[in-house]
Amino acid sequence: MFQTTINLLRKSYLRSALIPLLTLILTYQSATAQQTFYDPQKGFKPAQSDLSATMLQLAGSLKHHGSPEPYIRHVMAEHKRIDALYAKVTGDTKSSARPGWFTDEKLELLIKNWKELEKPLQLQALCRECGVDMRHAIRGSWRKTHAELVAEESKLDKREKAMYLKLLQKEFFKKSDKKEIDQFYIDGGGWDKLSPTGKDQIGIRLELGMKTAKERESFKKLMNGNLAISQLFLDYQLRYFKDPEKKINSSLLESMLIKKLKLNEDKVDYKKFGWKDKDAVRYSHHIKDAFQRRFDLVDKKLSSSGAKSVKIRMMSMVDSLRIIAHSEMLAGFREARMKRNIKQNN
Repeated sequence: MFQTTINLLRKSYLRSALIPLLTLILTYQSATAQQTFYDPQKGFKPAQSDLSATMLQLAGSLKHHGSPEPYIRHVMAEHKRIDALYAKVTGDTKSSARPGWFTDEKLELLIKNWKELEKPLQLQALCRECGVDMRHAIRGSWRKTHAELVAEESKLDKREKAMYLKLLQKEFFKKSDKKEIDQFYIDGGGWDKLSPTGKDQIGIRLELGMKTAKERESFKKLMNGNLAISQLFLDYQLRYFKDPEKKINSSLLESMLIKKLKLNEDKVDYKKFGWKDKDAVRYSHHIKDAFQRRFDLVDKKLSSSGAKSVKIRMMSMVDSLRIIAHSEMLAGFREARMKRNIKQNN
């Protein structure tokens, strides 16, 4: 019976044509996945020199606070701290990784404009939604927590959700899991109610259950590789630090992201993308769509000129956050290089 069940489910999963997602897993299913990059109890980490880590900390902050303000103030403080350290070490009080426009006055105005729009446009909810989507775009949806995966299965009732959670907690299915699988899939009909993501999660455990321990370990190692956006960030960083005249800047990063994530396209067929690109594109478009819903609301409630003004203010924050996150990377690199030089000279 177990093998019949496995074969039935395996065929259903194979028909979904999502075998590249066999590598979904397992080591990233911690209940503190968001806090790995931003723990509100510990606060922000010092300026980081890795762009992926910088963006993931921003994502975690947006998810927790529902506002870009705490992250902006963190980067402001880090620039001041690192500039003071640099001046102490080198005597240079003018050099800074902080952009020229990144004055306290302009940033206060940026925060003020955002706060004025916060309540009427439900920007707290937007920030939290975008924070989650940023994480999935950078790291992949298979690294969602068990709680997040269960919450997405709206068609399952309370009992079925509890059964689904129990199955998710297994790295792979064994013969001894026959009774639980039968209860959820055959007796309860839970398989038919699962979303495509839910079926992916079960499918990977079915496939891994048929593989050797060595093969399962190979899948885990494969998923440790860089995904689409992480690889793009890495490529950008290498290009940036090889450019002595710094002609490469955050504007290039923006154009690279737009091209890679197809953000100039209104409709995207996600089936055309491989597993390293699919989630990056999908969740980036989730963010784009979330902003578009706010813009549609603005268009309905305001005059053409009024709507345009509001949209400019919103996008000004988005553009500024990109530049601010980029500047955190530069500040982190500056501090790391400075500490390395001090160590070498001692």
